[in-house]
Amino acid sequence: MGAQAPQWLLTSFVDAMQQIGATASQSDLENESVDLAERWSAPERQMHNVRRLMNTLTHIDEISSSAHDPDILRVAAWYHGAFLNKALEIKLGGFQANFASTRCIDHAHNRLTRLGVPEEVVARVDELIAFLTRHRAPRTDFDAQVLVDADLACLACSPQDYKKLRTSLRAELSELDDLQFTKARMALVKKLLSYETIYQSPLGSAWEDTARANLEVELTRLEREKAQLCQTAQAEDTDDTEDTDDTDEVVEDSTTTTGTLIIKRRSIKKTHPRRLTGRRGHVHRHPASQDRGRQRLRRGRGGDLLPRVRRRIPGPAHIRLTRPQLLLRARGRRPGMISHVALGSTGFPGAGGPGRPRD
Repeated sequence: MGAQAPQWLLTSFVDAMQQIGATASQSDLENESVDLAERWSAPERQMHNVRRLMNTLTHIDEISSSAHDPDILRVAAWYHGAFLNKALEIKLGGFQANFASTRCIDHAHNRLTRLGVPEEVVARVDELIAFLTRHRAPRTDFDAQVLVDADLACLACSPQDYKKLRTSLRAELSELDDLQFTKARMALVKKLLSYETIYQSPLGSAWEDTARANLEVELTRLEREKAQLCQTAQAEDTDDTEDTDDTDEVVEDSTTTTGTLIIKRRSIKKTHPRRLTGRRGHVHRHPASQDRGRQRLRRGRGGDLLPRVRRRIPGPAHIRLTRPQLLLRARGRRPGMISHVALGSTGFPGAGGPGRPRD
């Protein structure tokens, strides 16, 4: 695994350790560099790998002119990646979790002490690792600002490289589902954008505009993805709730205590309009139609309105005459048939009323 790291990288670690006062032998320092290189070259590391370490060390060299002791910064960068944040840790504490940094600090403290590094230098390395985890350095600590800016310099890249960066980070945290990863990543991006300046060192300010533009684009993308994921999750929860309610209703209403399933059918009775029957089963028309029939009027002689009503008169049972027919006969066309009917007593015009006088 350590063979994946170039030899010059291992040699640079040994040189930095000797510069900060390590009293261990050359072979012990070389073995330590190989062990750290193997940790950085682990197969599950898609983003925080040896290439990321080399880029960080290169950026330290670019802006280390304002630092007092760049060798301590290089050693802190090496031990910062001794352990990687795992998915479970990010679930519990987000990208700001201190689980991995605590292990890295403990590991660096023990190994540096064993290699003969002075105690105050060991404490300084521990402090720098903690700053790297928080992605922020104190305003008065210029060396820490250089180290943190060098670590965040990966954000100031082209949009194509930034897309590869996000893809590698997602692959590194594949144990997280999409919603958990999106929320954790959004928390970090928002925190970085909330700073007045992302880079604190004098020379690191040259990366500010590019990095901020990449972060703003990523935040917009993350917010859109989060909204879609939340909407999908809410729809799935609604479907599950509906299925559960239906099941509970069937179990409660259709299952007996012995486990027998009872299928109940509800009968639906069709209602018909009420039919009015008279004597001998005769079906009358709807009252409204009868009223309309009674209200039909005809205009008779002299402009009088006459109701169209059938009247039974003495004679054969099959003879039924209407009121106009009665009036015609009353006027003399067939006086013999209805001479005995007192038409004037009916009160209709033309039959002894205010209409034409009777003959």
